[in-house]
Amino acid sequence: MPLETYASELSEVPHSHNAYMIMYVQETKDGDHLIDFQRYPLQADRVFLLRPGQAHQRQSKKEKGVLVSFSERFLQETGMRAHDTFVVFSSVYQHPYLDLPD
Repeated sequence: MPLETYASELSEVPHSHNAYMIMYVQETKDGDHLIDFQRYPLQADRVFLLRPGQAHQRQSKKEKGVLVSFSERFLQETGMRAHDTFVVFSSVYQHPYLDLPD
């Protein structure tokens, strides 16, 4: 779904979901993404990766991008190995995002 049109009652407070989420930020005018009570700047060409149950709050509504949400079952049906899922969604690189190169 388009990030700029996504909002819910939960958006105002830290909350969690029972699904995996990928949030791609194409454009932004500042703001932070609070994930597990740590602040990470929203910036263009940044992809946030969240696993089920992870607390988060997007602290700005001025971004353009895409939000994708999917279940554990979906991952199992794709054949993705549990280890690979853990590596991708568990912040093993010290932060829960990837910056895309030009």
